[in-house]
Amino acid sequence: VTLARWQEAVGRWDEAAGSLRAAAERYERLAGDYPGYFDYAFHLASTLHNLGSRRANSSALDEAQRALSRADRLFQRLIAEHPDRPQLARQPSLPLASLAGIATDLGEHPVAASYWEDALLAAGSERRSAWQIELATSLARCGGQTRAAELLAQLSGPPAAESYAKLARAYALCAAAAERDGTLAAAARQELAQQFA
Repeated sequence: VTLARWQEAVGRWDEAAGSLRAAAERYERLAGDYPGYFDYAFHLASTLHNLGSRRANSSALDEAQRALSRADRLFQRLIAEHPDRPQLARQPSLPLASLAGIATDLGEHPVAASYWEDALLAAGSERRSAWQIELATSLARCGGQTRAAELLAQLSGPPAAESYAKLARAYALCAAAAERDGTLAAAARQELAQQFA
């Protein structure tokens, strides 16, 4: 994993992915040989998440989705088996958030919203507001602007400074979706769009 970080730092992306694959294979063997040893399974899940995230950034989306889905399943199993481990407190929503990002990049906004829903359920308090904004954005993109605006109004805390632009974008998407909503009368569409703006 350290080698992969160095390879990424010098722009050798394919080699970094290969190093992460090799690390995942080693952790998989170790986790299989020592099934009761938490660290091997944890490092396998973390390495798969890192591989998936990096492959998503390089447009190798099939491999990214496989690695991230597997990381998510492993983290969920580890949480069930070891609820007292502090290393797990921040991890469970990360693969789901990465999968949501891939779905967004592919224009699959309902799928992204589903991943964001799951990520929000698994999120720790420090990520909750950010994930609510992301979920609202996905919902607004697929016709769920009313629920999106409700989520934004119920943010679990003030967003981080870097999230204000995302918050504004989510409200703008809600307003645009309301203006296009053919199920509402023109006056109702404009009124709703004004509320979201």
